[in-house]
Amino acid sequence: MSEAEEPESDEIDYQKKADAVTDTLNELVRSINIFSRSYFNNDIIAQKIYIEGIRYGIKQAKIKIPESKTPMEACQTYINILETVGLMASKQFQLQKHNETISCRVSPPCMYADACKHTQKEGISPTCLRGLVFHVFIKDSVGKDFTVRVTEFNPDEGCLITINPLISEG
Repeated sequence: MSEAEEPESDEIDYQKKADAVTDTLNELVRSINIFSRSYFNNDIIAQKIYIEGIRYGIKQAKIKIPESKTPMEACQTYINILETVGLMASKQFQLQKHNETISCRVSPPCMYADACKHTQKEGISPTCLRGLVFHVFIKDSVGKDFTVRVTEFNPDEGCLITINPLISEG
């Protein structure tokens, strides 16, 4: 072996593995977004797939969603859990309530940003996985269904998610 050649390492490059998993996850998200919009002209299939995946992840992480009095409280609980487990900082979320609607500005980084960017490049509005977790927390802690939409898409500076009751009460 010449001096220019480096010996093979038996060490596992965990960052390389993590990057590969993230790339695969982003491609899966993009593919589901494209499939749902292309074949069904809406994102209902993508939402259902993501919600089941979210529920599985919550179960695997042994996270118990506590009961909340309001949808806003449920959203704040989700943000607090993300910070506690080290996935995101609470300062990356800005929640505001407007009557029954909740808006949430999510600041980068977002692990799904590449998937959303590629989805949009293909002319399809992204379905926000991060926003759908709010739906799951509201449904499981308050018992109400809410819709989730990306109303401002800018993954480099922050997206705005709007969370509305499925059927307005009152």
